[in-house]
Amino acid sequence: TGSGKTYTMGTGYRDDCQIGIIPQVMDALFDKIESFSQKVEFQLRVSFIE
Repeated sequence: TGSGKTYTMGTGYRDDCQIGIIPQVMDALFDKIESFSQKVEFQLRVSFIE
């Protein structure tokens, strides 16, 4: 439909420049969590529907 779902969801990518916004956000989120020097506990709930 040309609404950008493929990019948003990140499906069908072959290289880093085609990774969708949802996978990019998840990668950034987990990188940030891993960067904390103190022990911190997180609970994440994520859902999305294509």
